[in-house]
Amino acid sequence: MVAAVMCLFMLGASTGFCGDEQKQIKGCEKEQKDSAYSADGKVGQVFEILLDSNPAASSQWQVVSPPDEKVLKFMGSHYRPPITRMAGPSGKAIWTFKAFSPGRAVIVFGCLRPGEKDKKPTKTVTVTINVR
Repeated sequence: MVAAVMCLFMLGASTGFCGDEQKQIKGCEKEQKDSAYSADGKVGQVFEILLDSNPAASSQWQVVSPPDEKVLKFMGSHYRPPITRMAGPSGKAIWTFKAFSPGRAVIVFGCLRPGEKDKKPTKTVTVTINVR
């Protein structure tokens, strides 16, 4: 079963998670095949992209098209389990990027089985970040 796909994009200040600025974009519900989001930020700002994820599912989120590393660098990713113990809810796959120079960076995430990088994702999420 493909992981439930609800996307939450949060924009955080460079000093910590969400800092003084916060922008949330909700979408990517199960009915939508693909989704696109955009955000604006400043050099030095940290961006966290949260995607619903269930490690027990056969498909997981992967970066299928990385951003321009001159503009936005990948800092790491981790999984945050759901708050509830009820069966079925998804946790969050959290992908962290930092803005290094002005420009436009596009990241495409795809829902794929591990090791299937050459196959077409069942769902995609495209995030465009404009850095000033």
